[in-house]
Amino acid sequence: MGHTYLFILLAAGFIALLLIFIARPVGVFASMAFFKNLAWRTKAFYAWVGLRGATPIVFALIPVVMKVPDAHKIFNISFLVVVASMLL
Repeated sequence: MGHTYLFILLAAGFIALLLIFIARPVGVFASMAFFKNLAWRTKAFYAWVGLRGATPIVFALIPVVMKVPDAHKIFNISFLVVVASMLL
């Protein structure tokens, strides 16, 4: 049982760091490349602030409600990623 919690914490930490420092900035800068009038600092601000909140948690609840095997792991990882993103 302890290994499951460690796996969830490590997976959530890895995913959160990947999203915060790589995926979100790449996505923001790629999607705003056509807006030449925005400074790179504004784009960096949008990449850092990003969308956070309940939507990923609600989407992670769908497999739980449908009783998908190990869906609680998906929910726990999603919840921790959202919390880490909001705290950081």
